[in-house]
Amino acid sequence: MSNAERPASSVQLHDDLTYMFRIIPHKKKQGLINGILWLDGDTGIAVRLSGYLIKNPSIFLKRVNVTQESYLRDGIVEARTTHLLLDTRLVGSARLVVVERPSVVLGTGPAVP
Repeated sequence: MSNAERPASSVQLHDDLTYMFRIIPHKKKQGLINGILWLDGDTGIAVRLSGYLIKNPSIFLKRVNVTQESYLRDGIVEARTTHLLLDTRLVGSARLVVVERPSVVLGTGPAVP
């Protein structure tokens, strides 16, 4: 295992062991994030990602900060929340929060009283 693949640290998060990795892209390309990735120790699922886009998608944006949290139950992602903080050149800051929950197809999920 090289130094780039080793976790920066491990912490207890909600009674689960979580590994933190520092992400530093080697090249500036669209959509890459400089930040920290937290992986669940049992499943390897990303439970948190926080950082900023290293190449802005528009000249009107100064910086785009991203934080994404996944909530696990029994090793399955139950919900995901994404926070975007956009610093714009013209109007200041804008905040966007996206909450995702999986949909249940009739007949496959638990019965709802």
